[in-house]
Amino acid sequence: MTTQAKPADSTAVQSDSNGHLFITRDALLAVAALKHEDVIVPGLPAPVRVSEMTMTDRDAFDESCYKDAGGGKQKYSRENIRARLLVRSIVDADGNRIFTDADVAVVGKLGSGLTQPLVEAAMRINKLTAAELDEEKKDSARGQPAAP
Repeated sequence: MTTQAKPADSTAVQSDSNGHLFITRDALLAVAALKHEDVIVPGLPAPVRVSEMTMTDRDAFDESCYKDAGGGKQKYSRENIRARLLVRSIVDADGNRIFTDADVAVVGKLGSGLTQPLVEAAMRINKLTAAELDEEKKDSARGQPAAP
């Protein structure tokens, strides 16, 4: 049995024929603000805002982890994975990405001492684990039939 707390805003919910409450579309979209963390990095004149990725950016990040391996197969690639994560997670004060996907190579040239706190924040706020970032077991998983 689940207990239900009645929301303060009654327009945010609707009930079914059994009286169970459910959030409305508009209420869900109204609270869709992305979480962010302002990270102080020694040596930088101001904090760096690291944001939760949108679902679109997260899907694109996940897709960027695969490269064509030929024969219709794809191989998991860790190449510049931390730079790819930061490019999609660092935003300005208004929440707009400050880097484009074309910036991955240049961000990848930044020092790891400078970027490690940012990578850790991006992983934390986007709920990525080190295992997901370093996952090599997917090397041959995509583009092949499932094992019986």
